[in-house]
Amino acid sequence: MYNVSDPVAELDRICSILERMPPAELDKWLALQDRQLSFNCSDPEMDAADMDNRGFAIPGPLLQRVRRLRIRLMIGFHPAAEVIRNVVY
Repeated sequence: MYNVSDPVAELDRICSILERMPPAELDKWLALQDRQLSFNCSDPEMDAADMDNRGFAIPGPLLQRVRRLRIRLMIGFHPAAEVIRNVVY
């Protein structure tokens, strides 16, 4: 677990690594039971209303790469208030 400033760029980086894997190694990756990526996003300055207004988007081509690589992706949003939203793809 580590901090990243741009979750979309980090997801792109992870996809690039997987796409460059030799086929035998990628088969090992796909055979793993727990190959879920989890991103937890938080901003103490943002409340739930801000979260709805500012939005968060993963570009379509990146989502296609995630799906093609069969990555299980969970994104959790935890702004300052008692609001927790999870998106599982």
